[in-house]
Amino acid sequence: MENDKFLISSGIKSSLDNLESIKHTHSFWRNKIFSACESGTLTRSDFQYIFCQYYKYSKDFTRYIAALMANCESDYYRSCLSMNLWEEGGGANPDERHAQMFRDFLQRTLGVRNLDEIQYDDHTLLFAQQYLDRCRYNAAPYGTAFLSMGTEGIVSRMYSILIKGMRAAGIADDDLRFFKLHVDCDDDHAEVLAEMMASYSDRPDWYNTCATAIDDALTLRGRFFDSLYERLWVRRVEPIAEDVRRGPALAENGADGRRTAGQVLDHQLATVPAGTKPTVQRRPDECLFFIASGEAEITVDGRLHRLREGQHVAAPRWSEVSIANSGSTNLHYLCVSDRHLAQRFGQFGRAGSAAEHPVAASTAAAPAPSSLRANA
Repeated sequence: MENDKFLISSGIKSSLDNLESIKHTHSFWRNKIFSACESGTLTRSDFQYIFCQYYKYSKDFTRYIAALMANCESDYYRSCLSMNLWEEGGGANPDERHAQMFRDFLQRTLGVRNLDEIQYDDHTLLFAQQYLDRCRYNAAPYGTAFLSMGTEGIVSRMYSILIKGMRAAGIADDDLRFFKLHVDCDDDHAEVLAEMMASYSDRPDWYNTCATAIDDALTLRGRFFDSLYERLWVRRVEPIAEDVRRGPALAENGADGRRTAGQVLDHQLATVPAGTKPTVQRRPDECLFFIASGEAEITVDGRLHRLREGQHVAAPRWSEVSIANSGSTNLHYLCVSDRHLAQRFGQFGRAGSAAEHPVAASTAAAPAPSSLRANA
């Protein structure tokens, strides 16, 4: 019956399983934000930007459910959706509504002081509007699939990935209440929506409609996440570009009126004792190695360079570099690189040391060359 709970037959269950497969294997799960979370290369500042933009979607979420309710013919499933709205709204305590919990996370954990001053990027506004339009202007069979498997049904897996990235950025578990709550409860919401979706299985072309809706929801979110990630990269280099554009007179940004150094370049004076076995590193920065004293054999991508005091060699980004002391005395060399630029792009890890980054690998058990940072 239209206004009763729908009983899912084995045949419909098979179709739902196929739709679940579309969800689980969708390209959305390979978006750039998730990849960065898995590798632990996002910072607290990155998450501040990401979730300030995500706030638009979060506070509008009840509008998506309300739009589906308006298109739903069944008073039984409208009642089910109203329970979803009730929980999203905090039940009898509106101060505990999920949107408010997300506001608390932004303010208390990420330090966003005035939420009304958040400037939403164009891709954020487009994503939120397209999401609302999909729920508002499509019939209930599409809308239920869009909000069940395409939205609520991904929350547990999606937020688990984001939680992993936030933990890597140093955000404490106690500050992740909003995300943990949704990992726990949204599967129930998705189950009700999936049942509601199945109730339309007698409609013409029902399966293809559902498959299209799921793909639309995940594609929209995937584009949004990729846009956020691209913007993160721009934000990381904007201060440098702005410094260059404004010119030397306006680029004085030190507390004492002098320019602060190290936006891009980093320099280290390293010592390699005689007899030390060489190490191999694949570095994400461009490097120039200058021999201050001693003799060295520096191999760059398989090409051997024999260098003495006063000589130098350059190594391209991501080249494989091996440095060996080929003399009988200590080798001292100066390494100048754009390591600070590589750090902005999430390479070297947060510690900022090539030796601590997973791309740096030693080919021998001998200790790495000691390294002292020279003061400017």
